[in-house]
Amino acid sequence: MFQFIQTILPLSSSKKIASLLLRALFLFGLCFGATGCFESCQPPFPPRSQIEKFRILAIQADPPEVTPGNAVKVSFLAVDQNGLVKPDLFPPITSCFRDAGVADPSAIWVACLPGLDGGSTGLSACGQLPGFGVSGIDGGVIAADGGIPSGGGLPEGGTLPEQFQLFFPPCGPTSSWISPSDYLDPLPTDKQKAGSQALAVLATLFKGQRQISLKSILLSTRLSTEQNTNPRLTGMKVFGQSVTTCRPKAPEQCKATTVPALKKVDLSATLDPSRQDKLPPEKGKKERREDITITWFSTQGSFELRRTIRSGEDPPKHSPWPKWRPFDFKGQPLPVGQVVKIIAIARDSRGGVDWLSLTLRLGEPEKGHE
Repeated sequence: MFQFIQTILPLSSSKKIASLLLRALFLFGLCFGATGCFESCQPPFPPRSQIEKFRILAIQADPPEVTPGNAVKVSFLAVDQNGLVKPDLFPPITSCFRDAGVADPSAIWVACLPGLDGGSTGLSACGQLPGFGVSGIDGGVIAADGGIPSGGGLPEGGTLPEQFQLFFPPCGPTSSWISPSDYLDPLPTDKQKAGSQALAVLATLFKGQRQISLKSILLSTRLSTEQNTNPRLTGMKVFGQSVTTCRPKAPEQCKATTVPALKKVDLSATLDPSRQDKLPPEKGKKERREDITITWFSTQGSFELRRTIRSGEDPPKHSPWPKWRPFDFKGQPLPVGQVVKIIAIARDSRGGVDWLSLTLRLGEPEKGHE
């Protein structure tokens, strides 16, 4: 299959990330099959904030900015109509392509490197696979022509298309990847510091539902103290009071907070201020920290002000916190006893991301709201 892709979709080292994306989508189309990838849409439509089926809401790269040759770990936030999907439902299969089909559930990772203007390192089609255990090849480096030795995780004689690289393990809820240490060498020093975007492509299959998701990873030679880090959500509040929160590994830790039916719910979140990074200095501008945007999702109901901006300016110019409305998208009130999962996703403008969840249960309405 990989030889076929390489034959019909030749890539040169000068191709950019858009071209890589098209080929990545084609690769996963062959893996999963084209049938059923797209669904017909018919009104009425629930709000985009409502989680009504399996979705990948975010991918985290840790760190989101990395020096070539250093490892980056990737993970994803999966949800469905019941809330958080536990990551361990996606088994860490060490090889995704040995069998005729793809397991359900499964999560397959591939990295794409764009060619660089000004030349090629000769390794732009290579990648290190830590722990791959390929004998006779120092560090598990793939040959420059994309070939993988027998036993390296693909069918015997299989090849990767130029500039595609497997994460290791190539399947599972998390994975890691090391870009070639000299990938940025063709660029002048200032452009090496500015960096180049690699692309992580994730193909997921869960209960027959398929999704392809993308994540950019900045490769740069800036000092580690200057490179971007992920924001960190430290808590969430309901009507100004801190509540129990959880992350995907342990969604059962989210004890439900009871709120009155028919009443809009004030929500807010807390962030670790040390993870709101300082932005690179700009000539003639005052030094400032990055803005963090928090996007809100729920399994039922909708939001007023679905996105919240926590400003990095001094003094800050924050946007208002959201209100969650206990009504379905047709305007009908949600019933007493309804359990709703709320998910907050924090993003900076440079690829950093974090997430946190809480659970609400609708109690009896307050007097005057019956």
